[in-house]
Amino acid sequence: MRRPFLLPRRERLAASAQASAMPVSPTASPAVPPPPEPLPAAYYGPQNSVQRGQAPSADTPGTPEAPSSQAGPSLSDSSPAPLPGTAPAAPENPTAQLRALYRRAADQYAGVNDYLARLHRREEVNGKSQPEELLLFKFRKQPWSVYFKWIGPEGHGREVTYVKGQYGGQIHTLLAAGDNPFLGAGKQMAVSPDNIFIRTRTRHTINEAGIGAIIDKYGEVVAAVEKGSPSAGEVHYLGRQKRPEYDAPMEGVERLIPPGQEPQLPRGGRRYLFFDAVNGLPVLTITQDDRGHEVEYYCYDLFQFNVGLDDNDF
Repeated sequence: MRRPFLLPRRERLAASAQASAMPVSPTASPAVPPPPEPLPAAYYGPQNSVQRGQAPSADTPGTPEAPSSQAGPSLSDSSPAPLPGTAPAAPENPTAQLRALYRRAADQYAGVNDYLARLHRREEVNGKSQPEELLLFKFRKQPWSVYFKWIGPEGHGREVTYVKGQYGGQIHTLLAAGDNPFLGAGKQMAVSPDNIFIRTRTRHTINEAGIGAIIDKYGEVVAAVEKGSPSAGEVHYLGRQKRPEYDAPMEGVERLIPPGQEPQLPRGGRRYLFFDAVNGLPVLTITQDDRGHEVEYYCYDLFQFNVGLDDNDF
């Protein structure tokens, strides 16, 4: 079995082409708080395989399905206040709007084989708010593969790679300073996806990484809304919303999560999902608990689609 992280491609990163603003997504403005400078060109891999990808088609051939006439239950009046500037819109058919957002995102993502992105992440884990992290993220559909590299001050230099069905089915990690009391920075460690070390670091499993998982979960919520299932909670189409993370307005969705529906939110909460105005993908997720306290923040930007990632990238 080859050793992750000790790859020829890694040694040739300095030969990468200049990474400019991606044509498939609006230029991202700094998140709040401001992130470090955009990625150096070297993070995007060698020139011969990682170049600007073509965005999937912007067509949306799917026709919104007829919504259910039933509405799901809402949270109590003690639910936290919504984010500023996110008052629900009043479309003629809000459920059809929710379905149309899903259909467009799913159709777009169907044309993506792999992609690169920058990820801004903030989480509360085991009741403790974690520092904001800035990561380079690589994803490939077949075989299902993910790669993270911490490029901001928090966890700087850490790398994580996982390929389903390969390398013993384990997550391989290149440790950063302070990750393990017995192993120093730069040492390698391999653990199973359900290892307690992983669960103490993030709110989600590695199988939930990437845009595809967000689309799938959103589709399940839309289907539950259409069926009038209590599990859906209350879901609002917010219309176009201006967010500081992106220059162009984004289409927003708000979901009031009922108590008991998610293990990480035992008393329920509120989740906002914002879709990119250009490619239609859900690129920003903000989750609050029942007190209105932020527990999840994930923002993807600087996308490159279909760049030809191969085994040397994972």
